[in-house]
Amino acid sequence: MKEFSGLEYYSSIRPGKIAGDTRGTAIRSFKYSKDTETQYKLNFDADWYVCSHKQKPRKM
Repeated sequence: MKEFSGLEYYSSIRPGKIAGDTRGTAIRSFKYSKDTETQYKLNFDADWYVCSHKQKPRKM
């Protein structure tokens, strides 16, 4: 059985923080890695951007 108690999560996937910034529905792709930060793309042909939100420990 896998252990999921140490998982972390994002409270929001929205790339921007204020009104008028990019919304979460504009994200086209996510890239997760244990060794690096979570990254996202707004267009499939675009470069990867680092997710600026901090991960929070999951509360059980």
